[in-house]
This record gives sequence, C-alpha cells and structure tokens, in this order.
Amino acid sequence: MPVSERTEIRVLALFGSPRKTGASSTLHESLLAALGPAEVRRVHLYDAAIHPCTACGHCARRRECIFDDDMTPLYEAIEEADLLSISMPLYFSSPPGPLKLFIDRCQVLWESTRRREGAAKRRWGSLICTGGARYRNMFLPTVTIIRHFFNSIGYDYRREDFLLVANMEGIHGATMPEKHLSGARKLGSALRPGPGG
Repeated sequence: MPVSERTEIRVLALFGSPRKTGASSTLHESLLAALGPAEVRRVHLYDAAIHPCTACGHCARRRECIFDDDMTPLYEAIEEADLLSISMPLYFSSPPGPLKLFIDRCQVLWESTRRREGAAKRRWGSLICTGGARYRNMFLPTVTIIRHFFNSIGYDYRREDFLLVANMEGIHGATMPEKHLSGARKLGSALRPGPGG
C-alpha cells in the first residue's frame, strides 16, 4: 500500500453488518489487526443515523449536505484516511441499506471532486464481503458498486484487495474457519504501508 513513508496509517473502517461478531465483522477485525501500527476509526453503520440522499443538488454548489447527522463528521474522516476498509454481508447481491445510505451521501465528495477540490494524496480502498450461499456472479453487483464508489471519491484499489467469501450461512465469529481468518490477515498485511507494500 504505497500511501506514504509513515509507519502508522489512518484507517476508516466501515462495518456494514448488523452483527458486530458476525462473519464479515470478524474478518474485518482480523484484517485490522494485521495492519500493524494504525490509527483506526471504526464506524458500525447500523448504529449511525444517516438520512437518505434526496438529490436536492445543494452539494453541487457547496461542499456540504443539507442534512447535519452522523454522516457530517465522516466526510472529514474519509478525506483524512489513508485506507478505507469496508466489510459487509451480501443482501440480495448488494450492500445492506445502511452502507448504501453512506455511499449515496458521498455525493458531497463526488461533487467536490468535480470542482477539483479535496485531498490530492493517494488513498487506498479494500472490501470484505461475505455471502451465505454460492452462485455464479453473486458478488458482481456489490463489487461494481464499491468500485464505482472508490473511483468517485478518489480511492485506489486492486482486485486482490477485495476478499469475497461465499458459503458462510450460519458462520459467525466463534465458528469462523481458520482459512478465512488467515485470508483476512493476509489482506491486512498486504495493505501495510512501506516499500513495495
């Protein structure tokens, strides 16, 4: 993760599951633990009060939203982070509602980018997504949404920074197979800053 020469990175960790010890949350914590020195801000989106975007057009003119809610301080957190890590369970092949609300409210940042405002530093994005079943292209809609989201707010990503885990029905923190925990730790290690990292 070639974001800087600093040994400590700023991480905004978005948890998109209603279960704090569920499969995606457990894997996310394993990733975060493997990052090494990091300033981590955890946001459990089911605990956040975020109003839906109403396409009012206000942010097309000013770098702010008409709604002053739990999303307001997260704009600055997104701008300051070196790494934006997202975890979520798959809901009908797409992100859960609270995560989609968060993404939609980032229209503020997209409009700011169109006006050539905002941070110029290189930032990185990653995704952990778990699904209960296994079927062809089950993660494709979500991966497309997250890719567009990262592109829109100026975060780089690689396909290998997306950990997609199927067949997770009934699995939670206490029953998580070691191979999946290892995969999350491996991703966390790959996202560490430094030469070649």
